[in-house]
Amino acid sequence: MMNIFKVYDPLCQSLLPFTQVNDASMFRFSDSRGLIGIKKGNAIIILIEVGTLSADNPMHQDEVNCYRHCCHFLRLFFRTDNEGKLFNCYDLKTGSSEFFNFEQTVDNIKKTIIEYNQRNSMVSLPKIFQRNNILSCQFRGKQIIIFDDHRTTLDVLYELYSSKQFEEFVPNLITFDFHEDCCNAGDRDSLLRKIGVSDIADASQRQFWSFTEFDISKADDDWISAAITLNLVKDVVIIGHQTNNNVDNHANTKEAEHRIYSIGHLAGELDNRGCLGDSMVSEPYYELVRDTIQYHYQEFDRGMVYPFVLDIDLDCFSADILGHTTAWPESVFCKEYVEDQRAYEFVSQLIDRASIITISREPGCCGGLYESNKILGYLDKYFFRGALGAIHY
Repeated sequence: MMNIFKVYDPLCQSLLPFTQVNDASMFRFSDSRGLIGIKKGNAIIILIEVGTLSADNPMHQDEVNCYRHCCHFLRLFFRTDNEGKLFNCYDLKTGSSEFFNFEQTVDNIKKTIIEYNQRNSMVSLPKIFQRNNILSCQFRGKQIIIFDDHRTTLDVLYELYSSKQFEEFVPNLITFDFHEDCCNAGDRDSLLRKIGVSDIADASQRQFWSFTEFDISKADDDWISAAITLNLVKDVVIIGHQTNNNVDNHANTKEAEHRIYSIGHLAGELDNRGCLGDSMVSEPYYELVRDTIQYHYQEFDRGMVYPFVLDIDLDCFSADILGHTTAWPESVFCKEYVEDQRAYEFVSQLIDRASIITISREPGCCGGLYESNKILGYLDKYFFRGALGAIHY
């Protein structure tokens, strides 16, 4: 006869100190004596089914779909025997199935809790707004940092790195920008010499902020290259660019240490033939863009979110008319990003999934402060629900 406590008790003894520290919890399902769950917050990330293991009958993904339907963040699904000595683990992220003993199972559970902690945590830089011309506000508990020059994003990335809030993870960057900002900033050694150190870990805040102010291009067109070279970001997706063309989408490979993608505005990219709209399009860079954003089959992945900075340059929503730069009319912004339901939902979910948000006003590239504030007002009205109200006028 099945005795779930033969499995539950030793797991508790091995994991309880760990789960307390990492704000995770173990529980037994009230409607099933044979299921053990592990939650992080309100999200069930691991399920263990006791007493159903058959070594000659490995699991398949369709067998766990019923659990995934009600446990959207489920990552690992285990089947084990009544003694809890052998576990068959199905990893919903990789689609792979493997057998583990008790000790290996505990190690895999610990690693998954760590990964979930890092990939779903919101980060904050509470003191950064004390610097001149940097403002900060909150939206749904998430910090938004607002400044004028787009290269200030590089300072934010440095502050995230130096504060070690992502620990071993290097965050991705998803940015909306009229320009690509990927001009060559120099190799790693030359950048470190300009900072005045031999390793980025040795840089002081004063050294790095001075480097960004005086050594990065005043045109704000090379800061992304510098961020990648210094390993402050992992992969980059630039949305809505219309000038520069320094990114070769087809040069990216799965083996590359860093990848940069440049795609158009969302209404087109989410359409049937766009790189986000049809997951059956097998062109390699299409697949890699979707993997980076974690967006497949017209929806965001339900698994753990890899940490990313959502960066918005307001000039993404400006246009040049007869040599004059101006903000998009509100009707155009609404048509592209509000009335188009796919684009609206995509941006809304990017905001919800991001670890932190930066907004660059770039008035010089928007046609002046008045035009820049018009665009900020659009974002506030339709996406941030008034959270930016004290900042624009």
